[in-house]
Amino acid sequence: MNTEQQQIPTTGNDRQISPATGSNISDVASPEGPGIKVDNVNTSLTHYLLHTKLLQFVVGLLVIIAWEIGVLHFGWHRFVNATSQANNKGQIIVVAMLLPAVLGILWIVKIQKKFEDTLLQGFARTNGYTFEADKTDAWIDQQPGSIFHVPDASTGVSDILTGTYKGMPMQFALCDVTIEMNRRSVTYQTTAVELDIPYQLPDVMLVHKSFSWNRVHLAHKYKGNAISLEGDFDNYFTLYCKPNHQDEALEIFTPDTMQLAEAEASHLTVELTQNRIYVYADSYIDNIAALTQTFSILDHLSAKIIPVAAVMQYADDDPPAAPTVPAQDSPEADKTV
Repeated sequence: MNTEQQQIPTTGNDRQISPATGSNISDVASPEGPGIKVDNVNTSLTHYLLHTKLLQFVVGLLVIIAWEIGVLHFGWHRFVNATSQANNKGQIIVVAMLLPAVLGILWIVKIQKKFEDTLLQGFARTNGYTFEADKTDAWIDQQPGSIFHVPDASTGVSDILTGTYKGMPMQFALCDVTIEMNRRSVTYQTTAVELDIPYQLPDVMLVHKSFSWNRVHLAHKYKGNAISLEGDFDNYFTLYCKPNHQDEALEIFTPDTMQLAEAEASHLTVELTQNRIYVYADSYIDNIAALTQTFSILDHLSAKIIPVAAVMQYADDDPPAAPTVPAQDSPEADKTV
């Protein structure tokens, strides 16, 4: 896999990130046609198709309808006039009928990918991050996060943002996790955000029970070692940890941290491993509102976790003053319109 890297111009080594208002498509690598504001991939794509490609869309739809009628007419006469090898002919007709739909979907997916790149490139440029189109398999293998090592699955990574967040290394990536299920491949889309902190962390994963990846064994390395939470949080979350890390897990995921997770991160999974905080979404983050919310959650969680990790690491020594994690605005998007 080739790695395509684009350095986005920066305006500082560690910019404050604040809310995004959308990227203008003419200012970054973009689909055809300037002047379309990209702050939500699906909404912007729909607007693009209906306003910029409406004629092509209508003509294509009419061609598909004519094609389907022609295939049905041809197939009907074939079946009436010749019954031999009917099964093979039926398969050919089904393929012929599906072909236009498949080509149309591939065309839309290609444009959608351009819109995703546009959104994240504008976000990267505004916040002084580096944008990369993809990463090699060797890079993926070196990552400690469980999302990169799901059993019997392959993980592909694209649209990677790297930089510093609150003075600490940060990476953001869109991930495709493909697993074999009932003799067919199923691909799950996810987003992973990684923050490298200056302290070691216990191996812990907090999964909300509404997380939609029930068929994917994301917490595989914890071997089902779940621990009970205080109050009624067990009704909403499962907290996994490595053996002998139960006390540390409960020190970090205290009731107030759990309340924060319930209020802000019910659709996310949080993992701590080595010196990394991971936040996983169960879909692509493809709009400014979700980007802003995810970085806000990362900000709030790291403010809770880092001081505890600092004390835990120096438990046998005189602990240094736990660092104060400053409050920070949510991510800033491209202000150009």
